[in-house]
Amino acid sequence: MKAKEIAIFLDANGWAPTLAKFKPGVVPRIEVCTVGEFLADVEARGHFQPRTARIYATKLRKRVSDVARVEAKTSGKAKRRKYDYVNGGREAWRAKIDSQPLDVLTPDAVGGWRNAYVVKAGADPMRRKSAERSAASILRAGRALFSPDVTGLLKLKLPANPFAGVKMRDPSPQRYPFHHQS
Repeated sequence: MKAKEIAIFLDANGWAPTLAKFKPGVVPRIEVCTVGEFLADVEARGHFQPRTARIYATKLRKRVSDVARVEAKTSGKAKRRKYDYVNGGREAWRAKIDSQPLDVLTPDAVGGWRNAYVVKAGADPMRRKSAERSAASILRAGRALFSPDVTGLLKLKLPANPFAGVKMRDPSPQRYPFHHQS
């Protein structure tokens, strides 16, 4: 029963409050930058074109949202609010993601995210291949953000590279490529 209580509290509040409540006196982990701080520093110091930086940031936020289970307790209208840019829902969702510590991404979490993302596609070969391509694209964007060329320029306290050792199965080329008709 206590495990269930801890799990529910963890889902609702995150690691730091859960440890503070159920394991007071546990040595706090070393603080690293947040997702928002990381992305702001990449934008300021990185060598990406602005459009590329926005695309990579969107993909990183998607992955962090899934790994940190930010949307785990929302459904229906509340889940769709993240698309509401008029009434501030999008900014609230983005602030929630940007406040997550960057060390929520670990090699195990990234690998697990990729597998879960592909499994969600089901058994349909076309949907599965599409999910594999999307996952590969999202992982390539993350690898680019954490490449030594980029992280060497940043002035933040970064966690270990969450893509180190993550195997990426790149899907094979499309079976029927587009042909021009003469």
